[in-house]
Amino acid sequence: MIKLIRKSDGFSLVELFIIILVIVTILIAGFYLYSHHKTKSNQINSSTSSSAVSSNNNNSGQAPIIPTKSAYLGAWVNPGKGTGIGTGKSDEISQLATFNSMVGKPVAILHTWVGFKTPLPTTTLDSISQNGSIPLIDWGCVDVNSISSGTEDTVINTFANSLKTYNKPVFLRWYWEFNEMSNAGKTPAGSGCNGYNNGNGYISAWQHIYIKFQQAGVKNVSFVWCPGYSGGNFANYYPGDKYVDWIGIDRYERTKNQPPLSFSDMFSSYYSEFSSHNKPIMIAETAAMGSDYQSQYLTSTLDEAPNFPQIKAFVYFDSIGPAGDWSLTSNGIEAYKNLANSSYFSAPAN
Repeated sequence: MIKLIRKSDGFSLVELFIIILVIVTILIAGFYLYSHHKTKSNQINSSTSSSAVSSNNNNSGQAPIIPTKSAYLGAWVNPGKGTGIGTGKSDEISQLATFNSMVGKPVAILHTWVGFKTPLPTTTLDSISQNGSIPLIDWGCVDVNSISSGTEDTVINTFANSLKTYNKPVFLRWYWEFNEMSNAGKTPAGSGCNGYNNGNGYISAWQHIYIKFQQAGVKNVSFVWCPGYSGGNFANYYPGDKYVDWIGIDRYERTKNQPPLSFSDMFSSYYSEFSSHNKPIMIAETAAMGSDYQSQYLTSTLDEAPNFPQIKAFVYFDSIGPAGDWSLTSNGIEAYKNLANSSYFSAPAN
């Protein structure tokens, strides 16, 4: 029998060897378990990170992202048809394939129209989304006092919840060009709205709608406050930074028999007035009439827009309007294509 060799005051060599072996085994097992747990954790984190990226790319349930070093390009697509934006008779969906082919790519924003009491046209919005674009919805108006008093709350809540259910990014312009009135007593957004020359009434109605959307938990909509340039008195209608997500402006190049106004000529003064609000600014409706004027105006836009870093969207009105035909033609088409393929107007829909 082999005798254990024992120190007088400690373990035998065999016992010491066994103890060391057990300790090493425990350490190896512990290291393995730690490594396995860390690998699994990294896989989970990686999966979570990938899901977050995918979610951000799809941006479901979120408002349109504000571009940082670029801007959105958009259009109202209705060349040669309809009688203007106020009719709600856009044929844009049927013409998207032709428009995309003409431009060379889908644009980030597509402009459309909905009456105040009209159900949300989800089929049209789905088509816009499938095109890879964000809808810019012009939402019609009614008596501002009836809105402020709560009489129209059912309509507002229904529309808000419909957009919430749609769950994709949306720009919303309620009662645009409120500071303008035609000779027939009609605002561009419709008749019976009575916001013109009634800043307090308009502001109260705007704030009421905005609050209703917040109460409904609508997260995917950005409100675009948008006067018409020729109406002036912009500040008299401003609802306050708390109630505005984007600041818009509509202005058309209307000069005749002289060089057209440049992008800077058109928007520099408005930019100076509203850039201090630190909101993204959208040129929500603009156009020039005639191929050469379109070319010169859009070329100046490409050259000068980067000088106005808070202007984050430019939406062209490619259609017939009450004042005439603004549809892109010939040289104008080429100039718009240059915008679409530029690095600056490259912000993708999200």
